Amino acid sequence: MKELKPRNAFHAVLLSAHIPGLGQMYNGELLFGALLVVCFSFGLAGLYGLGVLHGLSGVIWSFVLSTVFYIYQIVDAWLGARKRFEYYPKKYNHWIYYTIYSLGFLALCTLLLLPVIFFTTSLNLYKIPSRSMSPALTGGDVILVDEHAYDKFPPLRWDCVVFNNPKKPGRVMVKRVAGLPGEELEIRFRNLFIDGKQTPDIFGNYTEPMPTDKKGLKKENFGPLNIPYGKYFVMGDNRSHSRDSRHFGLVDESDIIGKPILVVYSWDMSRVMIPIE
Repeated sequence: MKELKPRNAFHAVLLSAHIPGLGQMYNGELLFGALLVVCFSFGLAGLYGLGVLHGLSGVIWSFVLSTVFYIYQIVDAWLGARKRFEYYPKKYNHWIYYTIYSLGFLALCTLLLLPVIFFTTSLNLYKIPSRSMSPALTGGDVILVDEHAYDKFPPLRWDCVVFNNPKKPGRVMVKRVAGLPGEELEIRFRNLFIDGKQTPDIFGNYTEPMPTDKKGLKKENFGPLNIPYGKYFVMGDNRSHSRDSRHFGLVDESDIIGKPILVVYSWDMSRVMIPIE
């Protein structure tokens, strides 16, 4: 005859804190505990696969959801143990099965953490040397860049991009995409035209008077220029003080390093941790 062994709430909490779902297993709820872990883990993996949890905001949401789940399963194990005054231990209430469960959980975590590891290793820091992207970015800003942002999809118009200067290999720059492959771009008296149609230049800032470049051109007018496939036309937001595609030409897709996502340091502390549009 099996011996009654009431569940100890402290033991249930300790086991759940060690390995999620292990407290439920201790309480005789093996399937419920395993189901909690599997549904949560594959739910996070599914959201990541759909692109919902990409980028810095995705990392934050993943942390929040994981914390909520972790606390919930501990509380559930504690409440479950308190209800089991008369409990006959099941076959799997043995340290060997607890060990097997723990190893399986760790293996699942390792598998599902690979995408997160891949994302975090794609992040890098760059320092902004000038005010050519003001006011979005300014000299001295340190930005976080996702170097895998364009692995699946190409840049969109008005995306900030980090790239290698086509005229000076090894020199990294940050500008905003204004013209896409296959388009005809023209600037007429500071107005942007794409394929002959005026396009609102929502990020462009000009100052008076417009500085003159080395060739004597003010760059208030440019083009028309047909952008070949695989090339991008980029400009700094501070149009009057930016050397960009109006000067050094188009940027090849292969020279694009990644997408800035966050200001991590600035002389103006109010700008720190501000997402980059």
